[in-house]
Amino acid sequence: EVARALENDALAFAVSNIDEAEQICSLGLCRKVVILGDGYAPEFDRAIDCGAVVSVGNIENARLLDAAANRKHTFVLAVLCVDTGMNRDGFRYDDADGISEALNLKNVRIVGIYSHPSQTDDEEFTLYQKMKFEKLKSSLPNSNGLIFSFGNSANICSDHVPRIGVALYG
Repeated sequence: EVARALENDALAFAVSNIDEAEQICSLGLCRKVVILGDGYAPEFDRAIDCGAVVSVGNIENARLLDAAANRKHTFVLAVLCVDTGMNRDGFRYDDADGISEALNLKNVRIVGIYSHPSQTDDEEFTLYQKMKFEKLKSSLPNSNGLIFSFGNSANICSDHVPRIGVALYG
């Protein structure tokens, strides 16, 4: 119900897994669904089939996603998850080789790069993470057209990209 109500206003709907993505896709909103976290290879075929944007957090999964799209003779849209200090998943912010390789895969079209602050109540550490993210952005020569997003529901607006997330529900 929320996705249908916001379909004309939201750039994308972030979900945590393929089951949630398929629910949103059943509404005809597939290209507006981003599966967050580091993608899981067993779900890549389903994500490609439903047309969701897949998040990948390491070069191995990016290659597996590329191979899955190649087997299906198609391409898949993806975003890169970058670890700037949360230490949960994502490319290391200084993994220029892996990120560059992911940006140049044949069957994967990277449309955005995101990171997540780990401690929004610690402004100093959040600024430190943001500095790492900005360093990454400036190091990418072919980043035109990519959407960069740093934040979570606690810092609702970052880089002029509003994010509501779980805060939508109170």
